[in-house]
Amino acid sequence: GPAPGLGEPGRPAAPFPSGAGPTICAGKGGYMANHVQHRLHDLELPEPHAQEALRCALHTIIFAREPKSVDPVDVHCEHFPMSYSACRGSDVQAKVESAVRDFLATLVPAGPELLRGFVTVQFAVKKSMTRGLFWTREDKVVWEEWVLPLLVNTSLQPAANDRIPADERHRLQHAQDAEYAANFEVWMHKVFNFLNQGVEHIPPPGESSHEITIICHQGSEREVARGRSMSTLVPVGQL
Repeated sequence: GPAPGLGEPGRPAAPFPSGAGPTICAGKGGYMANHVQHRLHDLELPEPHAQEALRCALHTIIFAREPKSVDPVDVHCEHFPMSYSACRGSDVQAKVESAVRDFLATLVPAGPELLRGFVTVQFAVKKSMTRGLFWTREDKVVWEEWVLPLLVNTSLQPAANDRIPADERHRLQHAQDAEYAANFEVWMHKVFNFLNQGVEHIPPPGESSHEITIICHQGSEREVARGRSMSTLVPVGQL
């Protein structure tokens, strides 16, 4: 079955504790009047944990918003006490793996033994816009966007530190892993909570109503929002 708190594709998930509300941006008429943007807080993890966290979040978000019939498979996390539903044998799986690779390739220094990166997921609909009497063009109008920031801790993990006794390494690593898991659980609860905060902005299912774009950003979110003068966008692809 789907991950805890996750409903059927294209439907709201089961209730989770309430949290901060989404950002509503002005759009153009009809159901596109609300462009909803969900921002998560920074999540700091070692590289293997960060990769798994990103996979879990991307699959969870896309599975919840994808209106098409998919073949889900339960994936049990290696680093966290959590499972999630992934779309088996679909373009989604390939795009998520590509996003994880590009995320690692676009990390930038954020401090001592710390790297930063973030990923955005956009859901859009294609709309024909009339310009003049005889000319029309097709515009992509985003109706929902997710911002997923991650910090990658590159410091030596206790289990790999041979300068301390084995028992102490095990104890310290266990405590560190428990902290990572607790922080990730809070992060994912935010994802589930956002997925539950209304579906009024979601357009009716159609061939072009759920175009998905995943973008990995090089630099901080503030730098990208400043005009992308200090960052590079790496489009992972569209579904």
